[in-house]
Formats: sequence, C-alpha cells, structure tokens
Amino acid sequence: MDQTLYMILRNQNHNLYNNVRSFARTYNALQKDIIDKTYYTETLTYACISLILGQQKKSKTRKSKSNFVTNKHAHKFSQQNKQNSQNDADDLENDQVKKEEIELEDSFKNDRSEQKQRRRMIKQKIQFQLRKKLMKYLISISVSAFLVCGYFLAFHFLSTQTFLNISGEIDVIKAAFSRVTSKDNMLFGILDAYINNKTILINGFQEQINYYNRRGYEEEQDYQTQLFQKQNPQVPDSMKLYEVYDQKDFCSKAFQRKVVVNDSFSVSVDYCQTAGKGALQNGILAYFYQMLQKYQQIQLFFNATKRTEDVIKQTIGSKDFTTLTDLNLRIVQQAWADLELKTYNEVKNFNEQEKTKYIILFSFFVAIIITVLILFFTKMLNSNKMLYLMNYEALDEQHRNNIEIFLKKY
Repeated sequence: MDQTLYMILRNQNHNLYNNVRSFARTYNALQKDIIDKTYYTETLTYACISLILGQQKKSKTRKSKSNFVTNKHAHKFSQQNKQNSQNDADDLENDQVKKEEIELEDSFKNDRSEQKQRRRMIKQKIQFQLRKKLMKYLISISVSAFLVCGYFLAFHFLSTQTFLNISGEIDVIKAAFSRVTSKDNMLFGILDAYINNKTILINGFQEQINYYNRRGYEEEQDYQTQLFQKQNPQVPDSMKLYEVYDQKDFCSKAFQRKVVVNDSFSVSVDYCQTAGKGALQNGILAYFYQMLQKYQQIQLFFNATKRTEDVIKQTIGSKDFTTLTDLNLRIVQQAWADLELKTYNEVKNFNEQEKTKYIILFSFFVAIIITVLILFFTKMLNSNKMLYLMNYEALDEQHRNNIEIFLKKY
C-alpha cells in the first residue's frame, strides 16, 4: 500500500511538472508575439516620422521655429506612441500572466481535490480488499479446523464402534466354538470317571464330571444369549446358518451335498434325518438338550449306585449313550466345523473392511494436511515474489523498517 501511494504521488508530481512546462512554453510564445508586435509598431512610427520630415524639406516657406516645433512634436508623438505601445504590451503581458496564474492555481486546486478523491478511493479499495482477504482467511481457517476436528471425531466414533464390534466378535467366536467343545468335555468327564471308577477332582477340588456337565449347560445358555439376544453385524451370513441349524432344516442345509467323513463313512441328508431314531430331525438345539439330560442322568447314577464292572459297561455301553455320542462325533461336529470356519472367515473379512475405513479416513486427513501446506507455502512464495518486485533501494527508511519488521515476524 505504501509503495502504491508513493507511485501515485510521483505520478502527480510528474503531471504538475508537465503542466508547468506547458505554461512556460505558452508564456514564451506570447512574449515573442508581444515583442514582434512592439517592433512592428516602432517601425511604423519611424516610417511616419520619415514622411513628416520629407514633407518639411519640401515646404521651404515654413519657418525654422515651426520646423523645430514640428520636429519636437513629431519626436514627442513618436515617443508617446512608442510608450503607449510598450504599455499596451506590458498590460497584455500582465493580463496573460495573471490569467495563467489563475489557471495554474485552479489547476492546482483541481489536482489537489482529485488527489484527495483518488486517495480516498484507493483507501476504500484497500480496506475492501483487506476485509475480503480477512474473510477468506477466516473461512479457510474455519474449514480447515472443521475438517481436522471432523477427522478426530470420526476417528473417535469409528474406534469406539470398532472396539465394540471386536468385543462382540470375541463373544460370538467363543460362544460358537465352545458350544460343541463343552459337549465333548462332558463326554470326556463321564468316560474318565467311569473308566477309572473313581471321583476325580479338578479346578479347586471340584468333581470333574459335575464340573463339565455344569459348564455344558452354561455354554449352551451363553451361546443362545450371545448369538440370538444380541446384534451381531460382524457375521450376518453365519447368523442365518446358526438359526437354521437349530431348526428342522439342519440336515437339509448342512448336508445338501454328501459329506465324506472318511473312506468308509459319509453323511447324506437321509442318513442325518434317520440316524439315532431321528434325533437330529428337529435341529441341533433339541439334540443338545437331549444329550444334556442323558449326561445328567449318568452323572446322578454314578454317585448313587455301586459301580461294578458290569454296571459300568451297561452304563457307558448302552445303545442310547453310544448313539448320542456317535451323532455328536460323526455328524454334528462335521457340520459345525464348517460353520465355525465360515464364522471365522466372516469375522476376518469384517475386520479387513474396518481397517479399510481407517485407511480411507487417514488418507483423507493426510490429503487435507498436504493441501493446507501447499496453499500456505504458495501464499508465502507469492508474498516473497512481491517483495522481490519492490525497489528496496528506492524506498525510504520508514518503509524499509516496516519490511524488516514484517520479515522478522515470519
């Protein structure tokens, strides 16, 4: 702004100088014209005097006194005409000078008023530009702050939701994997107690067969709670299969394609529906409760009777016991293993999607930071270029000090 005002004043001084030169040229031209006119007037006067003297020479009858008087009057008349011409020229010159002075003064007044008006307009434009730039900077800073705050808020909510989902994933995987495993532990506890024909204590003097049966009930209840009483967006496809497996469509859904267990045994839909007198026709849920009741009866029988070799063989070798055990090992566990693998892969894919969200969010944040930095350095470079355009040597001491103070700040 200071440089702009300096250039404006310099241009006005230059205009004033041009006006003075124009006035001087006009005055010189008028002065030359006045001198020419004066010389012309003197020439005519002398011509008139010459004619008068010629007439005097031809008139011999006039007296010498009269000639003297005539010459005296002629000379006086010539001097008077010359003086009048000179006075007229001086008056004309004075009038012209006064006129030029008045015009020059009016011009100065007009120039001053125009300069004031221009300064006022320039000041208004500068203030408008400053306000405009200030608004741009405020908007830019507000938008940048909003985007940065938005990133952290989004990161906070996304992290909170992710941690909740991870906790839900752990509960789902634990409940799904423990459901069948707990039934295997119940079978192990019964066989271990009957084969050794003694009460086995584990986990702080707890009866092994009682502990595993109780855990079997608890794991089944936990499975029902975690998978069917809570929302699990991590495993939507697996949830549909869990619901189907607990209903009548278990065999048709799990073994719609024949599953080969080993070289001598395979499971089909018909075999699944007819095995164990149709124990799996109503789904895994009904079959597991039937198994829990049978194992509970065997536990009570173990503590209530005298366990002889024949009694033990009859108990763990009974057809009902072996049938339930065989269904669990050869049919249920095959279908359940596939479902566990599907659940694990679905949880893994869900976590990959969550990770992708974090990457996208972080990339967006980095892009914002880079954009802000580019804009900032671009503005700084433009400011430095404007400083390069300045003629530092031509500035006065005050302007130099202002520039040095500005550079020290940044």
